[in-house]
Amino acid sequence: MKPMNFNKSDAKINAGISQKFSFDFSEPYIRGKKVLNVGCWTGGYESFAQDICDITGIDIVEAASAMAIAKEKVPNAKFVETNPAAMPFADKTFDVVTMWATFEHLTRNEEMGVLKEINRVLKDGGYLFLSTPSNSWLSILLDPAYFIKGHRHYGKKKLMKMLQDAGLVVDKIEHQGGFFAAFNAYIMYFFKYVFRKELPNYHFYNQLMKKEFNLNKATFWRINSFRDYFLLARK
Repeated sequence: MKPMNFNKSDAKINAGISQKFSFDFSEPYIRGKKVLNVGCWTGGYESFAQDICDITGIDIVEAASAMAIAKEKVPNAKFVETNPAAMPFADKTFDVVTMWATFEHLTRNEEMGVLKEINRVLKDGGYLFLSTPSNSWLSILLDPAYFIKGHRHYGKKKLMKMLQDAGLVVDKIEHQGGFFAAFNAYIMYFFKYVFRKELPNYHFYNQLMKKEFNLNKATFWRINSFRDYFLLARK
């Protein structure tokens, strides 16, 4: 199967609703700070963060074509090709580390090594932000990659235990994203493998997803959040 052709339109549009929420979730902690984003891909998160902090995005060598777009579209960020389990940064370099929708893509059983490496490059009192699919039955059912590629989902207790074992203290963990955000994965895969292009920016559908990724949700949207865990931990 041919690799997906990247859409070189505006980086903020490519970032999507989830990464915009990721930025909103972390913004008070990253402003004016030295930040590392693990799993930068095409630089979606960096496109939001580049004007308020000193941010470096990293990804593996196999993601070089995606990172090339990040370098072009996000000029105020730095990008480095590296294995997150062995990063070329000195101890206690960063105030904040973020890892959005990346934890589940790490090589199986490599998670603890990456978390310990993150602890190493974090300053004392620094923060880690992380998002990853939850193991709720709806989150699994509405994830085509779970059935096709064995896409990993995590339980709350397991996540907290892994972070604690890596020397990090969890301050906050919450569910975000509901049916529309989850079903969007099926639409994305359809465009990726049938039309060979990225998902178009549908305004109406995006508005529905925005309501699911809202820091001040009304009760209906809050009780229907199940797709991903978003957490904040500190060193």
